[in-house]
Amino acid sequence: MQNTPVTREHAGNQSITYNRRNFLKKLGLCFGGAVVGGGLYAWRIEPTWVKIARHRMPVAGLDPVFNGYRLIQLSDLHVGSPDSESYLDHCVELISAERPDLVVVTGDLIHSGGVVEATRVAGLLARIRVRDGVAVALGNHDYRCSIRGQADTAVSDKV
Repeated sequence: MQNTPVTREHAGNQSITYNRRNFLKKLGLCFGGAVVGGGLYAWRIEPTWVKIARHRMPVAGLDPVFNGYRLIQLSDLHVGSPDSESYLDHCVELISAERPDLVVVTGDLIHSGGVVEATRVAGLLARIRVRDGVAVALGNHDYRCSIRGQADTAVSDKV
């Protein structure tokens, strides 16, 4: 079986040749564009995407003192990643504007580094206006960021 190109005439006397080689070239360009576009999205857009979701969570038997209690869960701050300063300042403003009773931070406070980033995140969390405080659970980035000669508790000791 032979790979015979098919040529079609279009308006303006332009002809387009359809064959396997042209198809694969165009498919490769589309695939490359999708990879580059997806990479740019994951690198520049998604890391600074803030989502605020409000949910009412009735709990049977909960002490009435907690009616209307406002809890904010925050995750993956990655302090020390590129362009994190203005983004994180914006997050502190958004969180404080919600007037939470408690803020729970669930992991990956820092991106890489150690004591310097841990000090920055501690200062950041201290700026949040919250009634009952901030509770923190460390994530994998927080543990792997220890530097030779420093204890693994470099992050937890700061926050």
